[in-house]
Amino acid sequence: MPILITAAIAAIVFIPGGWLIGWFGAESGTMDSGAIAGEVQRVLTDDYGLAEVQDVTCPDEVRPEQGTTFQCTFSWDGTEQSVPVTVGSSDGQLLVGTPEV
Repeated sequence: MPILITAAIAAIVFIPGGWLIGWFGAESGTMDSGAIAGEVQRVLTDDYGLAEVQDVTCPDEVRPEQGTTFQCTFSWDGTEQSVPVTVGSSDGQLLVGTPEV
């Protein structure tokens, strides 16, 4: 039973406080896709242990509205992969799901 709980907890990684690192475009009211991509790359490398993650891209014009879901793509092991990302709160918290590797 503890193994199943641990696996479920590891399936989503939280990135709190997007406003702290300037994820919001000052005039557009959207999240900065470059900053999101940088954090997704960090999570994939540090938390999921994927070495040599490259070319992370996330969509432009993501609004900081809780429940908004989108996909970021990245290159890993010679193939293009994707990972689901959900806005967890209106202050920019992100939930990075398990990569589809």
